Amino acid sequence: MKISSQQGGDVSWSAQVPVRPRTDYRLTAWIKTENVQKIGGARGAMLNIHEMQDPVRGGTKALVGDNDWTQVQLNFNSGQMRQVTVNCLFGGWGRATGTAWFDDIELTTAPGSELAGELGRVVRVVTTHYAQRGPVESVVSILAALKSASPTLAAVVLDGLVSGWPQDKVPSLNETDKATLKAVTDATPESVRDRLLALGLRWRQPDAFGVNLVAILETLKQQIANSAASDTERAAAAKRLLALDDKRDMIDTVLKQVDLLTPPAAAAGFVNALTETRGPATGQAIIEHWTKLTPSARGAAIAALMRRTEWTLTLLDAVADGHINRTDLAAEHWSQLKQNPNRMIAGRAQRLSTTTSGSVSSDREEIVKKLLPLAKERGNAARGKEVYAANCATCHLFNGQGGKVGPDLTGIGSRDRADILLEILDPNRSVEANYRLWNVATKNGEVYSGRLDVETQTSVEILDTTGQKHVIQPKDIASLQGSQLSIMPMGLEPLPADDLKGLLEYLAQTQQ
Repeated sequence: MKISSQQGGDVSWSAQVPVRPRTDYRLTAWIKTENVQKIGGARGAMLNIHEMQDPVRGGTKALVGDNDWTQVQLNFNSGQMRQVTVNCLFGGWGRATGTAWFDDIELTTAPGSELAGELGRVVRVVTTHYAQRGPVESVVSILAALKSASPTLAAVVLDGLVSGWPQDKVPSLNETDKATLKAVTDATPESVRDRLLALGLRWRQPDAFGVNLVAILETLKQQIANSAASDTERAAAAKRLLALDDKRDMIDTVLKQVDLLTPPAAAAGFVNALTETRGPATGQAIIEHWTKLTPSARGAAIAALMRRTEWTLTLLDAVADGHINRTDLAAEHWSQLKQNPNRMIAGRAQRLSTTTSGSVSSDREEIVKKLLPLAKERGNAARGKEVYAANCATCHLFNGQGGKVGPDLTGIGSRDRADILLEILDPNRSVEANYRLWNVATKNGEVYSGRLDVETQTSVEILDTTGQKHVIQPKDIASLQGSQLSIMPMGLEPLPADDLKGLLEYLAQTQQ
């Protein structure tokens, strides 16, 4: 296909393609360009997924100038979508001149995603529940069946076995069993063998499968550094690496993948992988890497540091000595820290949050009295939209966009502006039970803070303020504490008056 423009065009050719929800896909194509020049904010010749509306996370590399046939690629997850629109863009977010040719456009499931979505989830859950029984009498025969399974199925089953197998259940392996397990290793692709080693470590028999640890670690390092792989694949490899070896050099290997140019999803994936470790070195490594983290990556890093007591203390030490700016921690982080089940952490957080210049008054009535008159003034809705995106969108859904941690704000404009401002300035004045802050401390020393989203006989699900869901089994919980305070933090009053007025103006608008 050829697209050409001499005067400057923003042109696209599109095709709608059915997809499976919650599945990783890879979009590839070959593009050739001749004297393609950008006008204004254009990007060049590229492909994108129209529904994602993001030139970086939802689009391929853009080509400009003269290029011979060049392959471009995009890895993405379909989320809730059952159909996507693939666009061949000439210009893209602006106009361009010149000529571009597009050929061999292909949308396929990403390697390892054949059992993604609901099917993959079911297989993992069933396998995990099977493993939790510690079935030493049958596990060798189950593993033997994997010799004829696809690599994808083998990976999913092994992931379930590793995550569910109890530490106190050690199979007694005879020579026949060992020979069977060695045959499983020989039949398993190299990219999957690290799971076998992880299972052997669970059994306290690292040599059970005859897998070479050094070779496995090297393979995982290569997978982590492979920029052609999807963010999900690389982060998963990082998790498996750290599950096998969480020494400082391996932590640094993962952190080296994160810098100021790393895409947000990739950075968050690598940082979240660090929570697989247990030692104090992780907290210090993250702090030392702080200057190479973007604001979004820092948010993920703070959430990780708040998972374990020793890491949280390291975080507070860094704030106290000025290595990390107090404002790097959002209001919701301080709110959670001050309610941490560990009294020492809560006390230190209280002191740090109130002894730093610029901290707000503890007297909410005084703040409300001072700022409530702003509700009578008009604001700039465009500026308010920016303020909302920066401070509210992570937690609140508004007109179909945003997170679901807090209440849906769609239609809030029908309320009196003074009432809206009062809720912003004093979120604890009237708190719905569904939106109170809960703290879960686990027996292995982790702490989760957020909204209690689901509580069943088999799990407790906490939705934290980044929108990430944490599923904890009751048997792993040391304490579960509910607060009378809102999950929404206090601390928005330092915003300039024009920002608060703009926010009210934006929220007061009806959906167009």
